[in-house]
Amino acid sequence: MEGVKEKLQAPIYRNLTTVLSIDGGGIRGIIPGIILGFLESELQVICSGHFGFESILNSSWACSSLLRKGQWTSQLVVVLSIVRVVSPLCEEKLDGEDARLADYFDVIAGTSTGGLVTAMLTCPNDKNRPLFAAKDIKDFYLTNCPKIFPQPGYSTLF
Repeated sequence: MEGVKEKLQAPIYRNLTTVLSIDGGGIRGIIPGIILGFLESELQVICSGHFGFESILNSSWACSSLLRKGQWTSQLVVVLSIVRVVSPLCEEKLDGEDARLADYFDVIAGTSTGGLVTAMLTCPNDKNRPLFAAKDIKDFYLTNCPKIFPQPGYSTLF
C-alpha cells in the first residue's frame, strides 16, 4: 500500500484539489452534458481574460433562459460556484478555445451515464488532449441514445 501512496501526486494548485463528480441517470446524462458544455465555454472565456463575473447572468443565453424558465437553478448555482473556484487557476492553465474541463480538475469521476461523460471529457486523443469537448456531449447523446439506451418494445417480450 505504501507504494501506491508514493506514486500519487500532490495537488498541483496550492492546497486545492478540484473534483468533478457527474451523476448517472440514463438519457438524463444530457443535462450535465449541457451544463458542462456551458461551464467549459465560460472557462474558455474567463481564462482568456475577456470576462467578468458580473456578466454571467446578463450575457449568457444559457443562464438567463434557465433562470427565466425556473429550471436547473441549483445546477446553475453549482456552475457559478465552480467558475468562481476554478478561475483563479486560469493563470496556470491552458486558455482559449483549446481549454477543456480536464485542464481544470484534478479528478473527474462519474457513475453510470456520468461515467460515459467522464470518459468523453478525459479520454486522450493522439496529441494527449481530451478527445471530446464538453459541447460535444449533447450531440453525442442525441445521436447515440437509441443505441445506448434502447427502449424495449413488445416484440422483445415474446
